[in-house]
Amino acid sequence: MKKGILFGLLVLFAGLVAFKPDDQVNLKGFKLLRLSEVEAGGWLRNLVERDMTQGYLSAIDKMQPTMKHKVFGPDKVTNFDIDKKGDYTIRKTTWWWGEHEGYFADLVVRSAFITGNPKLIQKADSIVNYVLQHQEEDGYIGIYKKSHRLSMLKGENGELWTQSRILNALISYYEFTGKKEVLDAVEKAAKLTMSHYGPGKSYFQIPGNNGGGTAHGLMFIETMEMLHTLTGDKAYADFAFWLYNDYSTSKITNNRDNQLEKLLDRDLLFEEHGAHIVEHMRAVLWLSTQTNDPRYKTAFDNIFYKLNGSTVPSGALVSDELVKKRPGDPNNYYEFCTMTERVISTFSGMQKSGRADLADEIEDIVFNAAQGARFADMSSTSYLSTDNKLEVKAFHNNHRYQHSANNNPACCNLNAGKLYPYFVSNLWMKTQDEKGLVATAYGPSKVTTTVNGAKVTVEEVTNYPFENQVTFKVQTDRPAEFSIICRKPGWADNMKVKAGGASTSTRDGYYIFTKKWKSGDKVTVSFESSVKPLRAVNGDTYLRKGALLYALPIEEVRDTVKTFRKGFYHFNLFPKDRAAAEKIFSDYKLVVNPKAKDSGLKVIKNRSASTSFPWDVPHHYLLATFEANGEVKTEKLYPMGSTILRKVSFPTNNTAAAKRQ
Repeated sequence: MKKGILFGLLVLFAGLVAFKPDDQVNLKGFKLLRLSEVEAGGWLRNLVERDMTQGYLSAIDKMQPTMKHKVFGPDKVTNFDIDKKGDYTIRKTTWWWGEHEGYFADLVVRSAFITGNPKLIQKADSIVNYVLQHQEEDGYIGIYKKSHRLSMLKGENGELWTQSRILNALISYYEFTGKKEVLDAVEKAAKLTMSHYGPGKSYFQIPGNNGGGTAHGLMFIETMEMLHTLTGDKAYADFAFWLYNDYSTSKITNNRDNQLEKLLDRDLLFEEHGAHIVEHMRAVLWLSTQTNDPRYKTAFDNIFYKLNGSTVPSGALVSDELVKKRPGDPNNYYEFCTMTERVISTFSGMQKSGRADLADEIEDIVFNAAQGARFADMSSTSYLSTDNKLEVKAFHNNHRYQHSANNNPACCNLNAGKLYPYFVSNLWMKTQDEKGLVATAYGPSKVTTTVNGAKVTVEEVTNYPFENQVTFKVQTDRPAEFSIICRKPGWADNMKVKAGGASTSTRDGYYIFTKKWKSGDKVTVSFESSVKPLRAVNGDTYLRKGALLYALPIEEVRDTVKTFRKGFYHFNLFPKDRAAAEKIFSDYKLVVNPKAKDSGLKVIKNRSASTSFPWDVPHHYLLATFEANGEVKTEKLYPMGSTILRKVSFPTNNTAAAKRQ
């Protein structure tokens, strides 16, 4: 209460805004904008465009064997082979081909239109046209031959999964372009599939049909949600409930962590495949909005509780394929697939609940764990990464621990490309009454939409998360009254706002600025944040300032294991000075002074940093003091996302660190 009063007095004294209670804006859930209404700006646009035109994403469709089969074109596949005795053998990996082609279509479409890059748009047009040209007369858009599709499949398959990946890409293209024929094609394909399943039938309870590809099929519900949102057709929700019930009651399918009864047990932590867990949660989140059954609301809340029980300091879910109920130790591995899918799902959870704290979880992953698992120029990523990283090499002949431009399978390389396009598209939402625009997470972007009958553009100008100030610039075709809503991050000690003439209120973790806006109006928000020492589950301390975690970088040597083409390689990474690196890992203790400003840690801006590509050269650094066997050392800690080999967490000689927030 005292903080709120003091903050209000400061703002009133400055004569910048007028605070008043707000009871009008509903913050218990938001409406998604059309994808065409949000664009990337600033460093976000630069990064996505460079990833797609110079990074490995510019060539992965030519380098990766699983992306050369044209399974959404004429070259359909089978999921089983029949031998001379009439027995069949499952061909498990064929569904990877559809997954990877679908992922690629999705990231190309989204990247193209959020950046406006003409060549990428042309590529997106080409992919979509190719798929539609090969849609079959009955509406089928999928990867299987006529003798091996839908209800004729035997054993594990990727029918619903691969369909959902390509259909989602087509729906996204429709949202960007408004081409009705694309939506019509998707609806025809979806309804064909729906006609082969439903009450009295099963997808998840057929003996032998219990593999990962089949389990991924629950994500056909994501396609159902997208179509339901666009059309309002209840049939899509009905089919989704049938499919979830079929999954939820199956005793033979794998990846059962998101079955309803398991979700209702709050203390039953996640243990199976991380990517399935964070994908499947989207199905439950949506269905919770389509029913009054209180079990779904409980499941909604329990999902996020369970996730946080296995979350590492940088925001990722522990999963080196499996979660295994492990806690979020900064030395545990996590997958890029799991990071991207968790970000998408957490945005979905924020949209449906209005919970401001979920945006903190999103930014943790995007700006720390995920950015720290890739090279800044997107020439390589880690399939499996860790917060603390002494070296990168294969373990037990498992190449997924290495850094690569072209892993096999390619899922994590492709999901790394999806991360920022999905992040950008969800940076803005609307209130339920469509009279308010909500800045969810923060990043340079622009939203153009209709509010109260006026065409409104709000440009978010910022170098966030490298600088903690955001300016919203308004353009309207005529004056219009509405609210601009932004959240107070959990790490912010305070916020200063300038919103001339707007009435301002705070509620549920959000600041609400309301007035009759006209072109030229703007809102400026500044976040105040101290350096926060936080305690990891293993007892170590790690450092946060703003949205960023900080790491002590270790200079690496790159050992090229395989060359795919010039500029794109498969690497082992080793510390250039192994003895010094091992000393950092074994002997360094962080010195924290809880009584000093910023805990005695000094923040210094790097004058040589680029504002266009701020991850390339660390934007700023922390000067931190360490003690190692009686020797005191001062070291530069950089944002985790600007490091490759590194140490994020350290033991300390005091107990000043707070638990992870």
